[in-house]
Amino acid sequence: MKLLNRSTCAIVLGVKIVTQDNTGKKSPGVDGETAPTPARRVRLVKRLLDLAQKGWDDYRAKPLKRRLIPKPNGKKRPLSIPTIEDRAVQATIKLALEPFYEAKFEPNSYGFRPAMSAHDAIEAVFKQISRKQKWALDADIKGCFDNISHSAVMRSIPYEYRGLVSEWLKAGYVEEHKVFPTYEGTPQGGVISPLLANIVLDGMERDLKESAKTWQFVEDKSLPEPIDLAKKWHWKIGNGTLGREKSKTVALIGYAGDFVILHEDRRVIEYAKDWIENWLSLRGLTLS
Repeated sequence: MKLLNRSTCAIVLGVKIVTQDNTGKKSPGVDGETAPTPARRVRLVKRLLDLAQKGWDDYRAKPLKRRLIPKPNGKKRPLSIPTIEDRAVQATIKLALEPFYEAKFEPNSYGFRPAMSAHDAIEAVFKQISRKQKWALDADIKGCFDNISHSAVMRSIPYEYRGLVSEWLKAGYVEEHKVFPTYEGTPQGGVISPLLANIVLDGMERDLKESAKTWQFVEDKSLPEPIDLAKKWHWKIGNGTLGREKSKTVALIGYAGDFVILHEDRRVIEYAKDWIENWLSLRGLTLS
């Protein structure tokens, strides 16, 4: 990772990604700069090499340019555009960080990962429900990119990268010629933002399955009939029958901020929803 941070090849590749490969290569940031010509790209590479040789200590991220993009439901999604230099630095650092996390990410997380797509998530769901009918919690995280806790991001990444990542998270944004600070969220439009979101959400599937091993049901016979079946049961945390028999079949399949939890028992799904809400709250997130 340290070699990639200062590698000439990595920096050249990072510049190529944001100035030639990326669909937003023609979108300037607050400085109005792009790098459409080879000469400008060479200057950008030299600038980044100079910063990298000093350990990125002199690097300072510029504020993001905010644009509101219409959504199909009539609402607007904020898109924050970094400068071309900031995007190139993010692409370079991502080349170092991503392989490390790809080796440890959970198996059923499919969003914004290399060589994975929504089709893989669909296949994973199909394998869970094709032979046995199951209950499903179909959920998405409310404003996942916009609401992620900065402290949760800082806790999740190696110490030596926290200075750079903090620069991007705290850069603020410009809207209608005014600069606004950012206290939460990772910008939609940043090259490294999807990776940071995946890093923060990593562990949701693993932690859910571990927690499910301790769940058990106790029937409350004091409640009058008729009553909703789901309300007839209390939950206990302990080594119960669910831990031995059913916890292995709890499935969580995610695609960035969207996920499903599948299980044959409705009670497991309903308790999993409460558990997930608590897990997300520790990271500044809520369910939509």
